[in-house]
Amino acid sequence: MAKTTSPKATKTKTAASPKTTKPKVPTPPEAPEARVVEPTIVAAAEPIVSSGVLRKPDLISAVVMRSGAKPRDVKPIVDAVLATLGEAIADGQELNLPPLGKLKLQRAKETDKARITIAKLRQPKV
Repeated sequence: MAKTTSPKATKTKTAASPKTTKPKVPTPPEAPEARVVEPTIVAAAEPIVSSGVLRKPDLISAVVMRSGAKPRDVKPIVDAVLATLGEAIADGQELNLPPLGKLKLQRAKETDKARITIAKLRQPKV
């Protein structure tokens, strides 16, 4: 038996036409699911305001509480310390008294009634 073949259709090649292809954009990898974070309420920063003035009787009672000594023994010692500090500041001396800190005098002004002294006090963080 003879094999019959059908004529093949031949394609003629024509000049190559420029192909316009879109650049392939990679798809981003699937991102993990975002966590839901609850907002926290932050209190507004408040300036440091002293609760009052430390007076000499308050200082004496605080020293009595810390030291356990009797008030009649503490009072002359506190008076002597305050007098010594006042004289040192009046003389323009720098004070370096741990744990109080370092007191540096900036400027002083004499008036009719008093001497006004401007100073900086640097204290270590506790």
